[in-house]
Amino acid sequence: MPLTAESAGKAVEAAQPAGAGNDLRLKLDYATKTAGVYPIVLVTYEIVCSKGTDAAKLPLLKGFLTYLAQQSTQQDLAGIGYATLPASVLSKVDTAINAIS
Repeated sequence: MPLTAESAGKAVEAAQPAGAGNDLRLKLDYATKTAGVYPIVLVTYEIVCSKGTDAAKLPLLKGFLTYLAQQSTQQDLAGIGYATLPASVLSKVDTAINAIS
């Protein structure tokens, strides 16, 4: 399977949750033989506290995370060689962002 943004994204989509609730850590299957999945990917995470953030900084934090998770930003990232997040993962990211208070 060649490495493409699509095949790397499918690896993320096929990953199993390693956290609970809004902890979106993933357990990737690096030995998968699933068709269309390139299993050797590295996922980066943004780590934030879901509670206790200074109220004055909260809009900035949520704005930054929302920017990263929007479709246009995801498309821009694809243009520089990053795999975009699948819609199923983006919906979980949106839920986690909205839970920050």
